[in-house]
Amino acid sequence: MPPVLKKIPLITEFTMRAPHEHMERVISKYEADFEFLGGDKCLKITQEIEAAIDEPKHRTRMASNISFKLRNQIIAMHGLGHPIEAIESRLQDFIAFEKWAEAQGTRNHEAALSQVYRTAFDPLMLLTLPASDLEHIFWKPLFASEAKNRVYILDYLQSAFRQDFKTARKYTRNKFAHVWADPVHKALTQNPADKESALAQLMDGWPDRLSKHVPLDWTPWEKQQYKYIKDDGSKYYPFPNFDFAYEIALAVCAFDLDDTSFRDHRYYPRDLVDHYRTKVRNTRDAWRAPGAGPTLDFEPYVVKRIDLSKKKAKGFRRWLDIASDGDPDAVGEAIRKLTNLRKIKNLGEVIGVMGDYGIALSVDLKDDETCESELVRLINDRKIDAHYTPPKTTHAAGPGRCGELLDHAGQFLAEHGFQLIQPLEDGDWNAVVINQIWEDEFRELSSKLGVELT
Repeated sequence: MPPVLKKIPLITEFTMRAPHEHMERVISKYEADFEFLGGDKCLKITQEIEAAIDEPKHRTRMASNISFKLRNQIIAMHGLGHPIEAIESRLQDFIAFEKWAEAQGTRNHEAALSQVYRTAFDPLMLLTLPASDLEHIFWKPLFASEAKNRVYILDYLQSAFRQDFKTARKYTRNKFAHVWADPVHKALTQNPADKESALAQLMDGWPDRLSKHVPLDWTPWEKQQYKYIKDDGSKYYPFPNFDFAYEIALAVCAFDLDDTSFRDHRYYPRDLVDHYRTKVRNTRDAWRAPGAGPTLDFEPYVVKRIDLSKKKAKGFRRWLDIASDGDPDAVGEAIRKLTNLRKIKNLGEVIGVMGDYGIALSVDLKDDETCESELVRLINDRKIDAHYTPPKTTHAAGPGRCGELLDHAGQFLAEHGFQLIQPLEDGDWNAVVINQIWEDEFRELSSKLGVELT
């Protein structure tokens, strides 16, 4: 017999996780799915699937339609504010349907699951369901070797929750996913002590990063506008979304990280993280040692640098390109942050943002420990074919030690084709590492931009 899908009302008494002004868009987009699931038409289609023994393509097409609507509904339920327990129950309905559809001979209708949906749906499953509910056909396409619709960092994180999880043989760049996948991958490449601060920084810029990514067509809740009026007079919103930073929540739970500094961010699904920690972590995932993280070997993020001799931006953008040694991701993040500032008051503000995104060193005058770690990071980012070891300094701490560290790093870099240049700004230690090939151009640009250098 086909599984019984209960009907769930679209409008509930629950407090929405998304702002209340989002409700009209929710009703416009998802009311048909909520009305369909659990209704007579849905039941009729399941009966047709069961009856269409000799029509595998037809059965698969009908099953995929129901499966797709169920995913939509489950993601919408989280955005609407349904209790996690209700979402867990609907996920179990989803799995029951998938098991039944498989028994009817449908042909792997999961395989084409869009990465956009997986980004939300997979974390909802992984952070919610008990162990027994994960052993199912749902995972088979994820074991497949093909790269279609798979993103490395999401697969890597999933191995913290699935001991037998496997990656694809290769991965292709997904134009919809890289806007969130690359920053998370880069953040997790950081040393263990720096992962939390790196994710906090990602969370801070999360809405702006997604809203400026055209292929994703993502819009913050408060800025979504309807596109046209339907024949019945209702407003049509083509892409109302319930997007939360599910990928960051997944990383937090996979590594058992402290999310205190960003858990109140409006797009962070803290209730999902709290549910996992209290109901799932020490039962289903007790096999994983605290803080151990995913079981798969990690492939560090590799910056795809631009060729500075071929791609020449102008002015401030070119200055940033040279300062970052052609790191388009870091420059893009810094530009977005600087664009959002109403007024850049001084060079220190610019260098501070550059420091936030790994383009420059920007540390307090007395903070020798951060000065040392940032120098090591900048030098390692340049992929110099020699190991750099900070020196023993005559000063034990403070400004004196910072000065010695910078002098030693400058000498090391000069011997390996780079130059440590310090923009002059009172009150902090600031530095960038420039390839000597571009030093003259960088100094000329700095002069035009009014930046004094050592």
